[in-house]
Amino acid sequence: MRILSAAAILAALSVVPAQAGTLVQLPSIDGATFTSLRQVDNSNVGIVGNYGTSDGTMHAYVGTLAGDRTTFDAPHAPNTTATGISDDGNVAGFTQNSDLSFASEFVRSATGKVSFVLSGKHGIRLVGQTGGIILHSQFVANQTSDNLHFQAFYGKGNKYVADLVLPFDTIGVFPFSYAKSGIVVGYFADQTQQSGFILQNGTGTIIAYPDPDVQVTYVTGSDRRGLLFSGYWKDKTHHFNHPFLYDAGKAAFLNLSIPGASSATAYAMNDSDVVAMNANGIPYIYCKKASNCPTVGGGKVSEISETWTPATRASVRTFVCTRSCIGRWRTADKQRSPQLHWK
Repeated sequence: MRILSAAAILAALSVVPAQAGTLVQLPSIDGATFTSLRQVDNSNVGIVGNYGTSDGTMHAYVGTLAGDRTTFDAPHAPNTTATGISDDGNVAGFTQNSDLSFASEFVRSATGKVSFVLSGKHGIRLVGQTGGIILHSQFVANQTSDNLHFQAFYGKGNKYVADLVLPFDTIGVFPFSYAKSGIVVGYFADQTQQSGFILQNGTGTIIAYPDPDVQVTYVTGSDRRGLLFSGYWKDKTHHFNHPFLYDAGKAAFLNLSIPGASSATAYAMNDSDVVAMNANGIPYIYCKKASNCPTVGGGKVSEISETWTPATRASVRTFVCTRSCIGRWRTADKQRSPQLHWK
């Protein structure tokens, strides 16, 4: 395992203020207990996410920034979440049981047909969490047989194609987003940490937010160049979520704070650097540049407080992939079930 680089250039600098970005509130689902936005497509038109109802269940939706919403559930699923939308209108998502353990994964076509993800042409239905999806129904996901060890993989159509293997041992890998440039981001767990990852250009980068109170770091989106990334971190003290952007060129984190919210999340980023965000059960979009912000009719527009936090040597570490990070999965505890890999 060879370390290529570490972001330490700005480690000695203090936190510095940044120019405010633009935050736009989106319409919520009528009657929902919460509405969550997971992604805005690259045309700044289509959106996906999920919402809650008073009976405690969750349901998916696909729609537009203009306010149109089509709600749906995967067949026989108590809880359904849509996680990504491609430029040709296909949607990725997953279902959960009543106890919120993971159930099936699915791809929904632009015409509304839901197909569960299988291990092969005549394979079994996979259990896990689907992440991002791009053109021609290419997606990233993970699967599990015990809801403890999660193996990431690439899929196409509604079938497994190949293992996605990070260049370090893991117990579980959770891909969040998939860019058309091939960049995959998400988070992983091993015996000592739960940190974000960036997979691009034959390298895997570990991202751990540089705060002593950090419990988990999630990387949830990337721009098309692989320079700017969205995510959030959870603190140990209150278990609040704190959204951020990571600028690889500056080796620094841009902290995002939604007014009136002690906890917030940032999900996928599109080609216009528009980020899906959520706080207090309300969906938002964030635009780093106002000129790139799409028009949302009737949405409340405000500036968002931002500060830069320099990366440290320990918070950003990059490793070389073997076989382009495609191959046999290795777990940190060496207790991998043989059912978790297909040959």
